Amino acid sequence: ASLSARKGEYSEYDPSRIKVDEIPVNGFSGAFSAVPVEDKIYFVGEKDVNPGDLVNPWNGQSFLDIYEVSKNGENEWSEPKPTNGDLNNMLHDGPLTIDPSGDKAYVTRSAVDDNNKKKLDVNRVNQLKIYEYKKNGSGDWEFNEELPINKAKTSSMHPSMTADGKIMFFVSDRKDGMGGNDIYMVECENGMWGEPQNLGSNINTPDKL
Repeated sequence: ASLSARKGEYSEYDPSRIKVDEIPVNGFSGAFSAVPVEDKIYFVGEKDVNPGDLVNPWNGQSFLDIYEVSKNGENEWSEPKPTNGDLNNMLHDGPLTIDPSGDKAYVTRSAVDDNNKKKLDVNRVNQLKIYEYKKNGSGDWEFNEELPINKAKTSSMHPSMTADGKIMFFVSDRKDGMGGNDIYMVECENGMWGEPQNLGSNINTPDKL
């Protein structure tokens, strides 16, 4: 439905109630996919590379990593810093989503093997996968598991958890889709993941999204 048709669904619809403030995240060539959690914002960023750094062959910038900023006052934010713990590795990390408890993160990562080296499938493609991390007692993120919703020879990426933590939406190029990258949903009940469901032709198209 159009925006005008949907306005009636919201009894308190008022654009003037929305305030947009820019958060200073200087030093990045790209910063996106912000996830607010209490007084922090996690985001994905890339930077100009220094001599000796690994270079993303697609654009000559750094590989993506996950950073955080903390709110120190009404309009004051800390300097961005990489997240503590295991969220970042040598290849792409992010985007991510965080469950309602704030203690579990689900992260898109380039697949790596047990030695943290780039993992190639049988077609010699480094696929993207979704991994779960948990906060430890010190507040650092620790790797927990690769999600069972990942599928061989395909990528699963860009997770987004609902506010109640019961459903995750994600993107995948698996062969049962409409074509290219499709949006899927999967339910999580008592820590158990269900079978991913394609959102169908009302959302997905035969071409890449």
